[in-house]
Amino acid sequence: MLPDAIYSLMIFVCVAVLILVSVPLIARRLRYRESPITSQIKRHLDPTQYWCVSDVAIRTRELTVIVDHIIVSAFGIFIVQEKDFIGTVEGQANHSLWVSKRLSKERRFQNPLVNNRESLALLKSCYGHTDNLYHSLVVFSGKGKFKNAMPGNVRTEHDFIDYIKSKQEHIMLPGEAKLIKEQIESGKIPNTLKTYSQYLDHAKALYKEYTQTKINHLEKSRDKKNQASALKKQKPSSNNIQDKPMSV
Repeated sequence: MLPDAIYSLMIFVCVAVLILVSVPLIARRLRYRESPITSQIKRHLDPTQYWCVSDVAIRTRELTVIVDHIIVSAFGIFIVQEKDFIGTVEGQANHSLWVSKRLSKERRFQNPLVNNRESLALLKSCYGHTDNLYHSLVVFSGKGKFKNAMPGNVRTEHDFIDYIKSKQEHIMLPGEAKLIKEQIESGKIPNTLKTYSQYLDHAKALYKEYTQTKINHLEKSRDKKNQASALKKQKPSSNNIQDKPMSV
């Protein structure tokens, strides 16, 4: 009886140790699993010329902005926003909302180029430098496709590296680029759940603002049409005017 109890206890202890060791490893692996974008950056960009800082959270008094990737090089600073998509995506650079379709489901989301412009403006206010130093880039990853021709700085995970390498004009020295990368790393705040919640609140406020602007524009257009229709009704038609007989 005693050997069986000891044997069972040994099995229990081994299983418990295995769980205690494997769970943190699995959690760490899931937490730090690289995205396709990160893998492509590491694989195809020379680490002596391009320095990448990922998950950059920057907070000011008014807002919190999270930038997926900031790639710093002598050819400029690339603000990279990563988007997952399945199905089709349709949008224009000057449209406030884009459309994602999968099967019969349709979802509208804020123009990612608008988000990037905000991130770019915030980085510029924090680190200075001229507009030609920054490059806005939106990268879609996943098994999807674009329904219409996209702007040149909207790419997929398969060709965004080409866009980065197409910028070959030296805007600053490599030493200056590395210094900016260190400033970004030291200046970013921890990307915690609270930080992400603040970012989501700000994103929702922006979406509400753009939606309200769209509604106001539609209402103004409708009012103009109603006014034009009312004026048309008030104006007498030439067909309704009959010649009165002349009195002798």
